[in-house]
Amino acid sequence: MGYKTEFNWVLVLKEDFPKKIIVGKNYLFEKSGQRVYPRGIPIDLCDKDWQPQAKIIIDDITLNEFYTRGSFRVIYKYGALEKKVLWNIIKATLIEYKDK
Repeated sequence: MGYKTEFNWVLVLKEDFPKKIIVGKNYLFEKSGQRVYPRGIPIDLCDKDWQPQAKIIIDDITLNEFYTRGSFRVIYKYGALEKKVLWNIIKATLIEYKDK
């Protein structure tokens, strides 16, 4: 018995990743389970492989017992060098966390 909730500071989209990321555009997302994201604070948007793609702000979140739905807007799209640097940071963090 219990209640599982994830607190996330990165939005990782797998199935519904936008085909084209446009700064200023609003997008919808859905994730399974209950997840809490900061609203009104910039966080990273990553693809299914955890590759950083953009900086976003989550504007709306709705939770029920099966899913989390929400909307976000893109405030900055990463360039190739930024993606590479950020991916190296994420990768190092994931490896270090996994080893503990």
